[in-house]
Amino acid sequence: MQHDQHMFEACSAMADGHLSSAEAKRLQHEMMQDESLRAEYETVNAVRTMLRERADRLRMPVPADVERSIRLAIEAEQSQQHGQSYGQSRGHRQHWLDTVMDTVIDYLRRPAIAVGVASVALVAVVWFAADRSATAAPFRLYEASYANFQDIVGGTLELGKRTSNPTELASFFRDQGVVYDVFFPTIDATLEGGVVSEHHGQHYAHLVYRAGDHLIYIFEVDEPSIEGNMFAMASDVADDLEHSRWHWEERAGVGTMFVWESNNIVCSAVSDLRTQDLSALFHLETL
Repeated sequence: MQHDQHMFEACSAMADGHLSSAEAKRLQHEMMQDESLRAEYETVNAVRTMLRERADRLRMPVPADVERSIRLAIEAEQSQQHGQSYGQSRGHRQHWLDTVMDTVIDYLRRPAIAVGVASVALVAVVWFAADRSATAAPFRLYEASYANFQDIVGGTLELGKRTSNPTELASFFRDQGVVYDVFFPTIDATLEGGVVSEHHGQHYAHLVYRAGDHLIYIFEVDEPSIEGNMFAMASDVADDLEHSRWHWEERAGVGTMFVWESNNIVCSAVSDLRTQDLSALFHLETL
């Protein structure tokens, strides 16, 4: 596997013109001796050429549902291979295909133009969906995320701290009893602030961003709270996190939900943006 990765990086570097003359000659010699390696270089070079030509004309994010289908299809083929006997070259080609596909997807997901942002204060009455019951039943992260987003839009959720500085907001969360490291995604939107909720004696962070006229709300829960049955996730959401890194869905009359996991933190984002528009704001390669 390490050899495969090294050779892919070498082919990528040569396709980008980053190898020295001596290094390029060594790789060309290896390709003369290895037909599969030569074929892989031609694939990498073709992808790089396509991307360079495309960059001068258009950058368009891959729809989230298309990426999810690609990743699930790759995993399905890999699972199928476990029970079958394949030659070593086919295993290498599958690994390289995964890496090239990730490169293409990550590149195409970069938004062409950052969405204009404006900072608009949220004036609200304190009311929160995160702890309306004293029961010990698992709290449904799925429904709470939608409900809290509606509270923000409706003006019934007040930010505990208004700031566009992640360091200041992280300090606020710690002071309010959040024990895990809050994750701040790389997103083309303005951080407006956050609020802390308490559920069964534990404290959880909530972030609010703004992109133009649209709000993006993020509810963050640490993995131990999920494993300890403090929060419940729908089976389809859990399956997507396990098999395709994230979950996307659109709900009529509300917008898009985006769930992913970063650094043992489960993040649930809701916005009134459509899936493709919301995914274009996130730098998914950093999640």
